[in-house]
Amino acid sequence: MAFHDSTFTFEDFSSEPLPPAISSIYLWDTCKRGKLFFPEVYDFLLVKKWTEEFLVNVVSPVKFPNRFNKQRIVRLFIQRAIDSIEKSEFKKIYDSIDSTDRDSIKDLIRKSREKAKAGFERMINFLRRNEEFPPILWMEFKRFNQVYIDTMQIMISCIDKWYKLFPKTKSEIPRKSRIVKILAEPYDELATDFMNVFINFFKVLLFLEVWSCETEDELFTDKPWSFKNVDFEAFEAVFFNFHDSINDLSRSLLRFKRKEVLSNFSDPVGWAFKRLMLISGV
Repeated sequence: MAFHDSTFTFEDFSSEPLPPAISSIYLWDTCKRGKLFFPEVYDFLLVKKWTEEFLVNVVSPVKFPNRFNKQRIVRLFIQRAIDSIEKSEFKKIYDSIDSTDRDSIKDLIRKSREKAKAGFERMINFLRRNEEFPPILWMEFKRFNQVYIDTMQIMISCIDKWYKLFPKTKSEIPRKSRIVKILAEPYDELATDFMNVFINFFKVLLFLEVWSCETEDELFTDKPWSFKNVDFEAFEAVFFNFHDSINDLSRSLLRFKRKEVLSNFSDPVGWAFKRLMLISGV
């Protein structure tokens, strides 16, 4: 789909960055839950189910104009989002992924990061070129894009380290996965803040969509986004939650960098085994 700097629509968003952004969040959540080595987590049906649950959390708090039936619009939004992901290249990537191959997983993460980054940059350019939108909006999107890139780089580095524990047999998967979950503990706050910033990011985008449309038929189509009829009080609540979540993720990144320097990760595998023994009472 061609992208024009003068307009931006839900169809543009659903083409990119929605699918790679969802993939990025899902993969971080997979690492946080210690499921990296389980082949089933790369089954697209599971990705789809996770996405539906994630989007319900996104939509529920957003204030809709009185002219819309919120329950009906929520169902429509989730269905359109799922449809766009199913039609994207990411469904094919998940269907073809080799969960025993570290490079295969790393390529998925890199592609998720790069495609999402490109989509965010197009949105930033659109907002920056259109005086109808307040400048603070593109500025915050730009700040969000940078913390996203930094966090995903940490994730790629983690995969490199954690895959040294890759199970040699199927029976080893649960034990090795528990070890990875322990290794991921220092990243819990970072992963949580990463999830939260995306929830608030999607809330802003959904807000722009519903307040840009006059009728339900216009929703989630090629109707261009506009700021003309926005409820400013409602927008401020959504926007400042997004702003605060970027601050939280930025602080987590800084704290993690300091913690990384202070902690001894020279032998992460031995450290993880020690933690696992303590937890299991060995």
